[in-house]
Amino acid sequence: MFQRIVVGVTKASTARNAAAAARELALALGAELHVVSAFDEKATDDSADRAEQLLGDLAMGSGKSMQLHSRPGDPAAAICDVARAVGADLIVIGNKGLAGSSRWAASVPGTVTRTAPCAVLVLDTV
Repeated sequence: MFQRIVVGVTKASTARNAAAAARELALALGAELHVVSAFDEKATDDSADRAEQLLGDLAMGSGKSMQLHSRPGDPAAAICDVARAVGADLIVIGNKGLAGSSRWAASVPGTVTRTAPCAVLVLDTV
């Protein structure tokens, strides 16, 4: 049913919960797992290095092979871009930021669900 799953991660515990659920789903289905971390390309700090470190830490503790994608720019755009590039069947994302209808449009989950090239599973992670 699902052969390629994409999930976005941040250092937030809710994002890690979504990543853990995506990993379990990928294991159960025998699907490829693609993990995306976005960073601010205009930042003068070490945002790119932190994104890479986050992905590395996640991969080391996973026990499952996964493809890691560190992308500059908006998180929702990065997740959808990777999903298009790998031909994803499913994007898994947490519901952080979805409290109240006024926040839906500006949230990462809201943007992903409107612009995704495939099915989106929104998990209760808060």
